[in-house]
Amino acid sequence: MRDEELNRILAEDAERAFDDRIVTALERKPDLSSAIPDDFAARVAAQVPAKRPVTVRATSYGRTAMWVGLAVSMVVLIGITVRGSASPAVVVVEWTLCLQFLAFAVWLGVRRLREG
Repeated sequence: MRDEELNRILAEDAERAFDDRIVTALERKPDLSSAIPDDFAARVAAQVPAKRPVTVRATSYGRTAMWVGLAVSMVVLIGITVRGSASPAVVVVEWTLCLQFLAFAVWLGVRRLREG
């Protein structure tokens, strides 16, 4: 019984020592100074083709979409107003379109003020 306990302790010590050696080997940094030439980075950089400058053209897709939205909401608002229906659902739609029209107009106006 005592021998079994001693064997277990010795096995744990051997396993712990083995783990320590593995950790030490993994934490050690390899010395690559002799394997990699000094001018390696310069040679690789020289092989990379030169990039052409990228030209970026300013677009105004968002502003165009807002102008279209402003025009569409104005046309629909005029169409609903000319029809003259007093249904509660139509009144809600009319006010919603009116708020959207105002939001478009304010957004475009603030945008124009910021641009100068």
